[in-house]
Amino acid sequence: MRQRRKLMGVMTGLLALSIITTACSGGGVENKETANKPAGKTTLSWMVWSTADIPKQLSEQVFNAFPEMKEKLEVQPLLAGPGDGDVIQKFRLMLASNEEMPDIVMLSYSQLAEFADDGVLEDLTKVITPYIDKMTKGAVELASYKGKFIDFPYQIKPKVWIYRKDLFEGAGIDPSQVKTTDDFIAAGKKLHEKYPNSYIWNIGRPVQGNLLDMILSGNGGRFTDDKGNYILDTDPGVRKAFETIKRIKESGVVANVQEGTPDYEKSFANSTFASYLTGSWIKNSMEKYAPDQAGKWGVAEWPNIADSIGGSDTGGSVWVVPAKAKHKEEAIEFLTKLVLTKEGGIGAYKARGIFPSMREAGVEAQKIPHPFLGADLPNTEAKSVENVKVSQFTKAASLEFKIVNAYLDKYVYGEMNLDAALKQAKADLLNQVGNPNKK
Repeated sequence: MRQRRKLMGVMTGLLALSIITTACSGGGVENKETANKPAGKTTLSWMVWSTADIPKQLSEQVFNAFPEMKEKLEVQPLLAGPGDGDVIQKFRLMLASNEEMPDIVMLSYSQLAEFADDGVLEDLTKVITPYIDKMTKGAVELASYKGKFIDFPYQIKPKVWIYRKDLFEGAGIDPSQVKTTDDFIAAGKKLHEKYPNSYIWNIGRPVQGNLLDMILSGNGGRFTDDKGNYILDTDPGVRKAFETIKRIKESGVVANVQEGTPDYEKSFANSTFASYLTGSWIKNSMEKYAPDQAGKWGVAEWPNIADSIGGSDTGGSVWVVPAKAKHKEEAIEFLTKLVLTKEGGIGAYKARGIFPSMREAGVEAQKIPHPFLGADLPNTEAKSVENVKVSQFTKAASLEFKIVNAYLDKYVYGEMNLDAALKQAKADLLNQVGNPNKK
């Protein structure tokens, strides 16, 4: 009997110790960090730039369309900073210090090479391949990298041409009949003759940074060959782009307005810009630029400027899953629902105006007019995304375009001839980059 009492006392003591230990280690109901967290849910960390509203709004759409996902997942936005450069800087530091990886990272496609070539991104080929027949060509292009699928496409940025319908009608211009550079210049002269204070486009100084990429992505121009050797001085697409930009500038049909300046935004509102060749990102800015002109702007596809057919504005932004992400399986399941389903695509379109990757969702998006640009926008995007092509971006893409754009500017404004500009650009690339494939 005495031994039995002793044994019961030991067991009671152990039980009390177990309860105390559990509470102190965070397993008890008194732990403030876990008391409010829904039982059984996985938290996906999601790193973006610009605004934390992106993960919040998109996850809300997924959870509304797929309630079972809400039962097992929640999202934690990680805002790296205002621009895409802030994300890559943060991501590099996390990789270098072996920090715990986010489960989802937002990148620009032009930044993908650095991380894809280093093998730090999850290969998504087996995930995306079953869907490619139902995806737009632009979505397939944006998800692809060197024969693999390495990302989920997010903001596909096809090229679009916005124009003032009233001014074009007054000048007798039908944008659907403007097919070539010659047609574009002729239309610009016709417009400027009718409306002396209006222009068909702008080329300021410095020449807008994304212009060269928008042309090269459509005409196949390249800075390097497949081995990383710089060939831009002889590449026909690069030479054609340089020559055409200068020709348009010297024709007198474009306004001398530099992007990113107060005059730039005012030029939409005061009709200096009667039309504008750009990427589809412009849809998010038009209400700010010309708030009183809703319904006055139409949207068409680009003419074939410099033999550029299709193409994009730096491809667009994408979602990647780090290979060492803690919850990569859950992240892939979530992104599949967001990007590769009709419901997810329509949700993203309604929440953030992102044209869907899936054709079935794109058909539905065409039924939803843009509040400023009307039905023209989704109808044009539906055609343009099928012609999206992405430039050959290397690990040094940002520096490459910075260097080449500087010499494009010197050539356009008559400070260097074409051969000298391309030769010196190549020399600077070799000096500052070397072989981008070996960076």
